Amino acid sequence: MTPSDYAAWYAAVVATAALLWEIVRYFREGLRLKASARAGMVMLHEGNPGHRKNHILVSVKHLSGPPTTIGAIGFHSYRSVWHRRFESIAPLWVRRRLKLYPTKSGISFSSFNCQFPQRLEVGSEYTCNVEEAKIREIMDEGVVYAAISHTLGRRDILTPVQRFSVESAA
Repeated sequence: MTPSDYAAWYAAVVATAALLWEIVRYFREGLRLKASARAGMVMLHEGNPGHRKNHILVSVKHLSGPPTTIGAIGFHSYRSVWHRRFESIAPLWVRRRLKLYPTKSGISFSSFNCQFPQRLEVGSEYTCNVEEAKIREIMDEGVVYAAISHTLGRRDILTPVQRFSVESAA
């Protein structure tokens, strides 16, 4: 091999590495939100210790990208986790044929401390408490997801509602 062959191989390896790094950078930049939802949380009220209501705590943290605005938080119930997974990638005619849409959906406007719209800057976190009794009908069936709609996304962010009960923790 001549020195020009080595130079060509070196250039090909460096160009491939640069291309891969640009692909990684492309997927890392932009809006990144981290969401979680936990059911069975109990608010401790100072004035009335016997007063217990279960809440769903929904939190959204803005990790990177331009500022966004949280518009609403809703809830969807799917038959199974697989229905939810395939619903996001299947074309419309497949979703209709296999019934991959949520079985029940709802939104709770009468929540404890949710104020919409809520602007999120990078590094800020927004939490919202929703009473479980308001959406009990949705939570009784299948797998429940919290849907967070924001201004910079074409689709809602869906995060599974993790169920937690005081009796199971004790």
